Amino acid sequence: MSFNNESILKTYGVAKSVLARTAGKVLGPKNKGTFTMRFYKEASGWYADVPHWPGPKAALAMVWGADAFLDYLSNGVGEVTVSVSDKELDNYAKLQWVYDNHNGDGAHYQTTMNGRDHVLWLCAVTEFVMGKMPREIWFSTVA
Repeated sequence: MSFNNESILKTYGVAKSVLARTAGKVLGPKNKGTFTMRFYKEASGWYADVPHWPGPKAALAMVWGADAFLDYLSNGVGEVTVSVSDKELDNYAKLQWVYDNHNGDGAHYQTTMNGRDHVLWLCAVTEFVMGKMPREIWFSTVA
């Protein structure tokens, strides 16, 4: 049996997803309904502030479009708190599931940013926080 980079990435992605979902059930926040999340920017980029995350900080990095999305939400401040829900709420914007990541690690979502469609990737840490990769994620910045 031979392995190539694609099969290694797929195995890693699926394992990360399963571990994130399982760890979320045991260690993660018990986020039911609406909750808040803090995101902050360091010299190396954006990170999600996820208490009790059992993995490396690098897994909390916001990349592949999520960084530009957070720049937009924070108005360049470098920190933003977002109210999040998997249920539709008045005055909240929506991240709409587009497709699962081809390596099994999270999913790609679409939203409107600056009047244009914007696609971003959320990794399996979302499953740790929310217990799943929702089809819709509703959000609003918190002042």
